[in-house]
Amino acid sequence: MYASMSYQSALCTEGLITYCAAIRLITTMCALMCYQMTLLTECLMTYCAAIRAITTMCALMCYQMAVLTECLITYCTSIRVITTMCAFMYYQSALLTECLITHLTAIRAITTMYALVCYQSALSTECLITYCTH
Repeated sequence: MYASMSYQSALCTEGLITYCAAIRLITTMCALMCYQMTLLTECLMTYCAAIRAITTMCALMCYQMAVLTECLITYCTSIRVITTMCAFMYYQSALLTECLITHLTAIRAITTMYALVCYQSALSTECLITYCTH
């Protein structure tokens, strides 16, 4: 009877230890599963955040490239506009110089023509006087 009681007590103790150990194992397993889920969630968030960061970076790079292209086009257009403006200014300057030369030449031509008319008129008058004097 004592042996049976001792054996039963040993079985109860072993059962209790197994029960506590099973509870502890189940708790540890649940904790590990929760930890693993947390890690997976964190990895997923990091992955999504990395994709978002890469997408944002690509968008910013594309935007920067667009801005650089626009600046380059504006720069080239400005150079072309400045070149055209300088060409027009030189052309306008050449036209003004030509007009000035033409104006001065015309004044000189008109002056010469008046001088010739006056000289011809003087010659005609002198010839008439000479004719009348003879």
